[in-house]
This record gives sequence, structure tokens and C-alpha cells, in this order.
Amino acid sequence: MENHTVQSIIDASLNEKTLEQYRRSWYQWKVYCHPLHVNPAAADPEVVLDYLRQCSQTVGLSRVYLILSAITFHYRRLGKVSPCDHIRVKLFMRGLKRLKSKIPVHRAKPLTVAILKKVVAHLAIDESLVSWRTAWRMCVGFACFLRWDDMKRLKVTIVKL
Repeated sequence: MENHTVQSIIDASLNEKTLEQYRRSWYQWKVYCHPLHVNPAAADPEVVLDYLRQCSQTVGLSRVYLILSAITFHYRRLGKVSPCDHIRVKLFMRGLKRLKSKIPVHRAKPLTVAILKKVVAHLAIDESLVSWRTAWRMCVGFACFLRWDDMKRLKVTIVKL
């Protein structure tokens, strides 16, 4: 095996393209810290939060995660605890992920008596045992405020009339 330095072995832990992206992100982080007179290798979590907030206004979520990973990598590379491991940074990222998520949230409409009547009437057309059992579960579930998972587990032996 060739004679490698500790740093070269650490650098080998990542793909060269990833390292290059981390280097660019670290450079941008240093540029951000300079006018604030903050040492980029000893920054407070609040400075990191402000930087991530500013970045999140111009770049996508995946890029913000890349920046966060780059800062964390460079801190660990120096043998330091990263400010990115702070709970406020983690909560910020969780909130940002939720706000920037591309998947729209569609709330299901609540089940009403009118809808339940239509569903039961439709199920009654098919006189199979499965349809009747489904209709029964829906009515009991509606009356008892149960979720569908709770209703699926109901058995006749559990219910006492």
C-alpha cells in the first residue's frame, strides 16, 4: 500500500465529485463568514442558521442539504464538533423540508352521514358477505370514531350487543 496521509485517507471516503462540491460550498461559507468576522471553522449555530436561511431563499432543498453536509464534513475533517449538529439546525432543516416539499398536502374530507349512506347503499347492491362486512365496519367505525386500521381489526367476537 502506498504511503498516504491521514487527510488523504479521510478524503478518499468520498467520491471526488462530492468532495469538489463540498469544497465549493465550504468556500462560499468562508466568503459569507468573512464580512461578519466569523471564523468559518468555529462558527456559532446561529450563524449557520442565518446562512442556511439565506441560501434556502435562492436554492432548492437538495442544495441546502449539500451545504449543510459540506460544513459538517469540513468540521469533522478538522476533528471538531459541527454547529450543524445543533438541535436548532436540525429543527430548522426539518421545518425547511416541510415548507419546501413539492408534494402538496391533500386533507381528506371528513366522512359525513350523507357520504356513509351512499357508500352503504352502493355496497348493498352487491349482496356478498364481504360487502356487508365492509358496510358494517364502516358504520361501527363511524359511530365509534375509529380509523380504518382500527375497523379492519374488529371481529364479531369483540363486539357485544
